[in-house]
Amino acid sequence: MNKLAVILTALVSAQIQSAEVTIFSENETSFPWIVKESNAGLNFILLDLVDKKIPEVEFVHKRVPWKRCLNAMKQEEFVDSSGCFSASYKEVRKEFGVYPGGDSPNSELRLHSSSYSLYTKKSNQNVGVAGKLTIDGLGDDAKIAAPAGYSISSDLASKGYKVDDQSKNTKANFQKLLSGRVEAVTALTESGDFHLDTNPKYQADIQKLTPPLVNKPYYLMLSHGFVKKNPEIAEKIWATIAEVRESEEYKTAGQEWMKTNTPSE
Repeated sequence: MNKLAVILTALVSAQIQSAEVTIFSENETSFPWIVKESNAGLNFILLDLVDKKIPEVEFVHKRVPWKRCLNAMKQEEFVDSSGCFSASYKEVRKEFGVYPGGDSPNSELRLHSSSYSLYTKKSNQNVGVAGKLTIDGLGDDAKIAAPAGYSISSDLASKGYKVDDQSKNTKANFQKLLSGRVEAVTALTESGDFHLDTNPKYQADIQKLTPPLVNKPYYLMLSHGFVKKNPEIAEKIWATIAEVRESEEYKTAGQEWMKTNTPSE
């Protein structure tokens, strides 16, 4: 190989060398998207496929409590090379990072969509879902349990409902419901339904109300510094997420994973 060929080979190699992007996600189960014990779940399957399609980056996953996921994108060590998932849209979160699409998130570039449903005791026939984030029949002092740190908590509080968001997961909040500490529970529908389907005690005493309280798209946010330094790569990451999400490869991998996995929260 002549000298020029060696130089060109080195340049090409340098161009495709991966840069690490630290991706933060919650260290609790949000089935089927995230599993607590490991980097597993449909979101991880999707992002692993995205990572393989983009030679410019290499995702490094870190699991932390949800509130730290957002704050981590502003830390000096990660401000130029990090992201966070899966985040529904809240105006205040734009302080921490960038949504795909900028100021108005583009739902076509979402990781997934998921709904929140309301659960009550079967003995309580007064409560009903009247529309988006609208609940009928709650007592004046009634509390709704919601997962700590999730946007549904502030959504309900802004509508005037009293919210208990001290517990992180659905199982703990269902226990509050059965003990009478709250009058209702809101949970990601996939998580709430799983616990109803697999726990005879819950099946006997708890009911799911329809329609869902709200349906939301969830995104991979990227740090301000990363997007500023690498705008084209950021757009490529988000576009590839949309492409992979609709691909047969992802759908098949997800179906196979679902056959052999259940949440452990």
